[in-house]
Amino acid sequence: MSLRRPLDLLDRDLIFSQLEPLYAEDFIRQAKQRGVALGQGELEAFRIARVVQPLYRVARDIRTVGTYLRDQPAGTPPSEAPAAKIITTGHDLCSDRDAGRVLDPRSEEPKRQRHYRSTYGFYPFAAIDGTRALRTIQSSEFLYSPHQLLLLPLVRHLLPVLRRRRMRDGDIQFTLSLPDVTRAYVALRVAANDDLMVGLSVFDTAYRWRVTGQAHFQGSIREDEWEAYVRVFDPAEALDWLGWTPERLLSLADGLLTDAHRIDPLADEWQELVRLATPRMWEKLRGDALITMDHRIAAEMLLQVYEDLAQQGRAVALPALPDLDWHPRHDRLRVEHQRLDGVLTRFGLSPHPALVLVLEGEVEHDVMMPRVMDLLDVPRSHTTIQLANLHGISNDPGLLASYVSMPLLGAARGDVQLLDRPLTRFIVAGDAEGRYRQPEDREHRRREFVHQIMATVPKDRQPTQLENLIDGMVHIESWGDQPFELAHFTNAEIVDAIHRAHRTKHPDEAPHRVTEEDIESCRPVRGRKGFNLRKYLPTDVTKVDLAEELWPILRTRIEVARANGTLATIPVARVALKAWDEAQKGLRQRAFIRTQESLPSGEED
Repeated sequence: MSLRRPLDLLDRDLIFSQLEPLYAEDFIRQAKQRGVALGQGELEAFRIARVVQPLYRVARDIRTVGTYLRDQPAGTPPSEAPAAKIITTGHDLCSDRDAGRVLDPRSEEPKRQRHYRSTYGFYPFAAIDGTRALRTIQSSEFLYSPHQLLLLPLVRHLLPVLRRRRMRDGDIQFTLSLPDVTRAYVALRVAANDDLMVGLSVFDTAYRWRVTGQAHFQGSIREDEWEAYVRVFDPAEALDWLGWTPERLLSLADGLLTDAHRIDPLADEWQELVRLATPRMWEKLRGDALITMDHRIAAEMLLQVYEDLAQQGRAVALPALPDLDWHPRHDRLRVEHQRLDGVLTRFGLSPHPALVLVLEGEVEHDVMMPRVMDLLDVPRSHTTIQLANLHGISNDPGLLASYVSMPLLGAARGDVQLLDRPLTRFIVAGDAEGRYRQPEDREHRRREFVHQIMATVPKDRQPTQLENLIDGMVHIESWGDQPFELAHFTNAEIVDAIHRAHRTKHPDEAPHRVTEEDIESCRPVRGRKGFNLRKYLPTDVTKVDLAEELWPILRTRIEVARANGTLATIPVARVALKAWDEAQKGLRQRAFIRTQESLPSGEED
């Protein structure tokens, strides 16, 4: 169990920045979306029975509300007072905690709101105009954690057990009475959820966006502040703060996935399709399917924390899963890329990449770009960003562009022309030489690629705005005015790397003769073309061998630039991030074209 209680969460930086606590009415609404019909009366009964205990009870500043009302016209509702609004951001809750107004209901004796005016119920303000009924406000507000929605299967099981009693005033009062054995079981389940709720709240800020692909900046939280927090977040420190072990992470994650598998109403094929869908579509699920997704998102966060701990050497790497027997982690939201094409094909969806990044040669394609993308968490697969090797800048990528980006026209619906295949964006990245030497040369080549793609569509079926749409999908990038190695490393770094590569292959031979002046002669200067770097490499040392020696330098440089926010100054990092930005514009979306020029084209969710 965690060493921490819900109030301890308010000591954590940026707490609740991604998932804010829910008001009671919001918790009820979320429960109904998940097929559990709760009302205020039922929720209060579960609170009193300590089944769904609120995250916090926040007491309103009644005195400040009263002061405000004295200066307002008669009949002004107390809810209009600024102090009446309970703000659920972590920053505001910290302020309320410091003022003594945030309490943990677990340390209080549960009471019915209607009976305890000063603590829970409706506080009436005096009125001389007969509007007393309108001059009331709840003394406290109960806030619930979104992670308490994981308790809904238990709540649904207990709903039929609730007893209803009509009071003298006509209200319905619900009570929950359980046998001792059942009460003990429920208490264990609730305690386990409280523990899980605290842990998930800690990891939400740095990990939820990895799973859902969405980050939120609520209240006073700035994007750069959140990015800085995520960049330095230490999962080991968070785990120690919670008092958890890596093994507990795995146990909790596997338990969540097992529960999800048991609850999930969808067949296996549909489960795979749902996991592949954009996370925005997960929010449209309802009933048990949405409860299942809550469990899997929580489990995936915990598993990614574990994997980061394993990379730090704080945990053992996850073992391979059995091929034949089912394992909870077979249902992870992170889907293996080699399974993606087959699943999409079965459902008639497109397995084509969102973007193809064409690189000049083996150094960029085989060594540098894949590692830079991995370092920057830029995904690459057959459905996100696919790398292609041009094998020399003199080769023409136009045929490849026309193949991978060829639009497949679908049905026309009024003034909308659908495309049956998502548009694949196209970036060529190489040295600024030959037909790519000057910016105007690169723009000319880019337009040639656009025309080649357009030529794949019959002229009688080319909507007016198709070329404009394709024009925004094709890009050409260079490393600046220098070849790749010279754009990223100093002469001294290259000389040292050549010596190391030669020494690796010939440890007993004398050092290879190459100087910084030799490397300088490879740099183009004022229109003079530099020598090819291969001229100064030992006979059996390739540029790939040299790249292997240079990679640690580039990795360190990128890590420092990432911490300083200066990644754009490193050409290969800039291209990798641009590729991901472009890929996300059309990732798993269906493109359409407006046949009327006055209307924009684009992609639909």
